[in-house]
Amino acid sequence: MNIVLPDPHPLSVGEKMERLALAAGVPGRAIQAAAGLAVRNHSDLFTELCTHSHIFEHLLHGAVARRLGLSCLDRIDPAALLVDAADPGTIAADLPSAHVRLPNGRTALLLAPHPSRLAALLDVGPLSMDEAGRTVLAPARLLRAALITRASEARLNAAINTLIETQPNASASVKLNGWQGWIIGVLVASWPWLYLWRPESSVLGLHMAFSAFFLSCVALRAFAAASRTPCVLRPIRPFCRGRLPGYTVMVALHRESEVAAQLVAALKALKWPPSRLDILLVCEASDPETMAALEAAGLPPHMRIVAVPDGGPRTKPKALMYALPLVRTPYLVLYDAEDRPHPDQLLEAWQAMSADPAIACVQAPLDIANARDSLLARLFAVEYAALFRGLLPFLARRGLYVPLGGTSNHFDVAKLRACGGWDPYNVTEDADIGLRLHAAGHRVGVITRPTLEDAPDTVQVWMKQRSRWMKGFLQTWCVALRRPRALLQAIGLPSFVTVNVLLGGVYLSALSHPVMLGTALWQAALLASEKSLTTARELLLVLDATSVAAAYCAFIILAWTTLNFRERLGFWKVAALTPLYWLAMSWAAWRALWQFLVQPHLWEKTPHKPSVGVQHQS
Repeated sequence: MNIVLPDPHPLSVGEKMERLALAAGVPGRAIQAAAGLAVRNHSDLFTELCTHSHIFEHLLHGAVARRLGLSCLDRIDPAALLVDAADPGTIAADLPSAHVRLPNGRTALLLAPHPSRLAALLDVGPLSMDEAGRTVLAPARLLRAALITRASEARLNAAINTLIETQPNASASVKLNGWQGWIIGVLVASWPWLYLWRPESSVLGLHMAFSAFFLSCVALRAFAAASRTPCVLRPIRPFCRGRLPGYTVMVALHRESEVAAQLVAALKALKWPPSRLDILLVCEASDPETMAALEAAGLPPHMRIVAVPDGGPRTKPKALMYALPLVRTPYLVLYDAEDRPHPDQLLEAWQAMSADPAIACVQAPLDIANARDSLLARLFAVEYAALFRGLLPFLARRGLYVPLGGTSNHFDVAKLRACGGWDPYNVTEDADIGLRLHAAGHRVGVITRPTLEDAPDTVQVWMKQRSRWMKGFLQTWCVALRRPRALLQAIGLPSFVTVNVLLGGVYLSALSHPVMLGTALWQAALLASEKSLTTARELLLVLDATSVAAAYCAFIILAWTTLNFRERLGFWKVAALTPLYWLAMSWAAWRALWQFLVQPHLWEKTPHKPSVGVQHQS
């Protein structure tokens, strides 16, 4: 009789992993480096090795499969998966196993455990011949990629229709609801008759209405300038790397092959353990050039391309909604293709959100790196400084509605999903989701570590981008006012006023600016020629001149207070060109109005080039 004695020195899980990795052919130096990362990150050896290299992932899975007597797949045909494509788990590509039809026609259970659970299979021991014949092994990455493809149609349908079906009043798929269309129709139809009846009174009344929006924007900028605080980087509090949560980075790209390498380099520089980082590069399936450029840039295992099939509006929020079910981490950040975020930005955002449960999102400031390339870029940079260093922090400190920027938004994923995600039909999905988060009782905060971007390099590119923003503001304002009483009850009077100032006020001010400026100059010319003006015309002159001048001054003063000493050099050029810049914004507003009527969901792409601008300062 043979007696088996227990091993007096049983191997630990880590030692078993190391021995298996060596036996699989992983170099000893790589094993030592991964073991060190596993200790630092409170993870495990297999996770760190699989995060480092697809080759190591293949070697490890092959070794485990041989120990169990299983076949290991190196590719999975999405059509061979025997799953329900409309099932939420399939749409989220979050299944640890699935039945699959093998090339020989047999059906097998496909096991695709997370690398951290791979070692647990070793304790099972070799399977029986019958069990081994009905089971196969594959990396979780391959099963997830196959599920993404298998459920692409269902995921696309959910991306397009989820918000319409769950919150129809929040969707910009329809321009105006019934009562809004009726009121606008009455106003448009009655204006000519009112003008014929009382020409001076009707014109004065219209200008007074526009002046109310002008002066409300002036007041908001004045308050922001008066309460301006110095813009300094907040310190990162001490933290344990092992307690860092999972973080997803999502980048929507379309025709961005020129900046693909720059983007990958910027994302690699983020200070977050790659084993806890999931980077989704969301591309259009009809854009193979961008996907090829990303692959050529050398994507590490934690960066993955997600191809969005054609269908529905071709907008950034539709692409984001397509990828949202694939997010499995508690936090998510959005970047644009040309972005270079500060390496510590994720750390600051995580600490800000984890410190205050009421915060659903934080906005990082956007700094323009090519501000000295042209006067247009300089004006754009000054405008961004006023917005991201002055106005948004002012709103966030007071708990008011914060219109998010289109990039560098860090979200609490659970709260984002509870609000319905992004509206695929809204071309300023950032302003829209900021309002819906606020209406749900959440706060939006700001952080200090910036993202570097480049300003448009031509007037034509600037005009298309600005028209899209103006159209989106008009869309979001119309959606917000579909149920004004409900919105007022949800966000309170101060935020309700802020919404109308930031969305309606900014748009209507830009739309009416040339009319008010032209009227003021015309009345002043008549007065200078010694022609007498009626009382109504004198009021019109005072009203328009005051509104336009106050708007210029508020914009210039807020911008000045947000710039540092170096950025203020040559500021007189910005001040001198402000009227011309505002006239350009007005043209963009009128262009946006036309598009709102005939092409409401058109997304005019902003092209990007590799940057040669400034870099981040520590």
